[in-house]
Amino acid sequence: MIRFLRGLRERVRVLLGRERFEAQLDAEIQFHIEESTRRYIDSGMEPRAARLAALRDLGGVEMTKEQVRNETGVRFVQDFAQDVRYGLRTLAKRPGFALALVATIGLAIGSNAAVFSVVHSILLDPLPFSEPDRIVRVYNNYPGARVTKAENSVRDYHDRREGVEAFAEVALFTEMAHSMGREDGTQHVFAMQVTPSFFSVFGGIPAIGTLFPEQLTRGAANYAVIGDDLWRSAFGGDPGVVGSTIFLDGSAFELMGVLPPDFEFATWDAQVYTPLVFAAESRFAPARNADRFHMVAKLRPDATVENAQAQLDALNATLVDGYPAQDRSAALSSGFHSEVRGYLTDLTAPVRRPLLLLWLGALIVLVAAVANVTTLFLIRATGRRREISCRLALGAGRGRVFRQLLTESLLISVVGGAVGIALATWSLRFLAAFEVYEIPRVDRVAISPWVVAAGVATSLAFGMIATLLPARGLLWGGGSQLGGTSRTSLSERPSRVHHVLVGLQISFAFVLVMTTGLLVETLRNLHSVRLGFDPSQVAVGATNLPRNGYPDGVARAQFAHALVDALREHPDIAAAAIASQLPFSGVSNQIAVIPEGTSVNPGDVAPRAYSTAVTPEYFETMAMPVLAGQAFTTSDRANTRGVAIVDEDLARALWPDESPIGRQVWLGARTGDPRDVVEIVGVVSSIRQNSLTERQLPGAIYVPFSQRPTGFFRIAARTTGSVADVPALAQETMARLDPTLLYYWVDDLVGTVDGSLLLRRLPMRLLSAFSGVALFLVVMGVYGVTTYVVSARTAELGLRMALGGTPKGIAGRFALEWSSVVTGGLALGLLGALLMLPVVRSLLFGTSGLDVRVASAAIALVVAATGLSFAWPIRRALGIDPARALTSTD
Repeated sequence: MIRFLRGLRERVRVLLGRERFEAQLDAEIQFHIEESTRRYIDSGMEPRAARLAALRDLGGVEMTKEQVRNETGVRFVQDFAQDVRYGLRTLAKRPGFALALVATIGLAIGSNAAVFSVVHSILLDPLPFSEPDRIVRVYNNYPGARVTKAENSVRDYHDRREGVEAFAEVALFTEMAHSMGREDGTQHVFAMQVTPSFFSVFGGIPAIGTLFPEQLTRGAANYAVIGDDLWRSAFGGDPGVVGSTIFLDGSAFELMGVLPPDFEFATWDAQVYTPLVFAAESRFAPARNADRFHMVAKLRPDATVENAQAQLDALNATLVDGYPAQDRSAALSSGFHSEVRGYLTDLTAPVRRPLLLLWLGALIVLVAAVANVTTLFLIRATGRRREISCRLALGAGRGRVFRQLLTESLLISVVGGAVGIALATWSLRFLAAFEVYEIPRVDRVAISPWVVAAGVATSLAFGMIATLLPARGLLWGGGSQLGGTSRTSLSERPSRVHHVLVGLQISFAFVLVMTTGLLVETLRNLHSVRLGFDPSQVAVGATNLPRNGYPDGVARAQFAHALVDALREHPDIAAAAIASQLPFSGVSNQIAVIPEGTSVNPGDVAPRAYSTAVTPEYFETMAMPVLAGQAFTTSDRANTRGVAIVDEDLARALWPDESPIGRQVWLGARTGDPRDVVEIVGVVSSIRQNSLTERQLPGAIYVPFSQRPTGFFRIAARTTGSVADVPALAQETMARLDPTLLYYWVDDLVGTVDGSLLLRRLPMRLLSAFSGVALFLVVMGVYGVTTYVVSARTAELGLRMALGGTPKGIAGRFALEWSSVVTGGLALGLLGALLMLPVVRSLLFGTSGLDVRVASAAIALVVAATGLSFAWPIRRALGIDPARALTSTD
């Protein structure tokens, strides 16, 4: 190692001071000659003979210098520096060629570096927790009731902590939002209610104070832990904050501790944590199916997800066997089972396939770029045959010439790689422009050292691949290009390698264009889906009523109606309403709906429907027509008969041949409580609740907000003015009614609906960019090869035209030659598009992967791009003067 470092230091010293090294080498050789001459003179020789003897011993001055340079590695450094200078001069003579190569390599490496950074940061990078591979999510599933990934009950929590040995710890949590009040005002904060075991699962260690003790009782649950950001912004980083009081929705909470800066939760930007403490009755059997909480667990060091799943299945089977007969039959018929999933796998499941599709698209661009660069270098090499032949004839070794060619290729590749990394870094700064805020962990995306290393390696690979094929033909292809001119015939075709490379580029471009076309068709189909409501000019928001100020349903309902009335007084508000949930808000509250007189046999699964509590103005605000009966009225209060409105889907499912008006239904479990019985008074149009791609709609039932009020609710306001002005108006209106309340989760309903298409729009946009790059590479490849062919045949073209050949006939022969390349490339592209179907099919809607219209449009686009890049050099060549063409040389 020491010898290597010394040699490296010597090479660097020589590279930086070549003249000094040569002067020292001359001095050392001269000193050696003089010393040897002196010894010969001392032995009795004449001075002239002595000097000649000394030179003979040395073996030649220049030969000795070369030997020294080779042994010290100096010759390699000098040759490399010479190659770099020569390469730069050669490329400077053809700046267009160099610029095209740098752009191609830069776009290919840049797109791959950017996409790989996203994929690595979101799908591969470990979660920022202690031992993240041991953290899992646990769900309940009821496929027979069309309910999957349901939450968990408190009874589940206790059973699984005690009955699943693979779990080292189990925790429950629920997400919420609060208005946090202090002396200096009120602010909106995201919060989580967690069991004390939550921090054990995620490895939380307080930076200041303590966390929740396990023995907290229900009557002593008003404690809070805050995150580092909130501690700094709201408390100025005061280390004495422990023991102080904050107010969440009007209730006092004592601060127990502050979490460290590196503690974060991956799905919810929580700033405040409060303890989740359960009443004793929550462990009883009737509470088993009250699935209201998210469940996470931490595996023991020697356990796996498979171990935990097997043990949980066994526990569920034992528990179900102990259910009462009716509950056991219902659990079995609904297909009840629990699922254990790795936390990172579960978190990234919705985006995994779209991101892998984008990565595949970027890799296709990379391969197409390799083909394009190789094509351009092959064309460039053809024009240098005479130069290379001359250098070989003058004694240059093939290895030396190959190294020169490799240096030129690496120069361009390295510059292109640097441009690509810079392009990737720049593009990642604009992720927000692609509306990726809902993608988990997107805030962690950055260019990592691994990405830079991959970019450097890819650049070097570009240089090697772009050198090997041209060098093989130039150095080991045989034949001499010295002297004379090249008189090629019109029947001569470019090499098969050119055709294969261009055909590959055409096929890659077609795959990307076809895939993009399918995604565009999907978006078009989704935008044509009937929503059932009109989202235009509707602003939405939310608020939360604190229990201490609004202790019962009557108080909440009174405030809700007062807020709606106050909003409707504004001249720009055409309609306003309050609802427990809004379409596309991410909430899908469902409830069992059982018609009166219908018996649900033991084991049967009751029909379920979306359930929403709304004020009477809701259907007017959402522009949902009442198809039969009537809408709610202000007389529908808590102390009046229970009423409901169903949508046409639910009406058709429950009463296919009869009118639902006047019918009575049970809502939820049939406990005998008369408040669970409601009478149907109207039918409204069906709407899309959570997704434009819903194929099997369960239907919906609406109840008056006054009869089933909630503390948290959504606000919708249809305006005749600007939607952007509504949030300030809503906050001002609420402040007049209650200055402690905040209006948050502000959006417009059009944006809310549009946001549901994120995971289809993002791949479509980026694949469109990749398709554009691929078409650009096709244009460059076809244009470059055609220009080369035309240039090689210029003299022959002139002769043909001089002998009476027509431009149309000559162009036709070129077109016939290229038609086979284009046809082959498209055929290969169709095969590639079919192979892409399993990856892209889950993102499609309303179209099959074999859409004839999309395929025809993709073929037309690729053929048009190819035809234009082919026609331009042909047209220019056919316009040359025949006399001038006959005197041209290649």
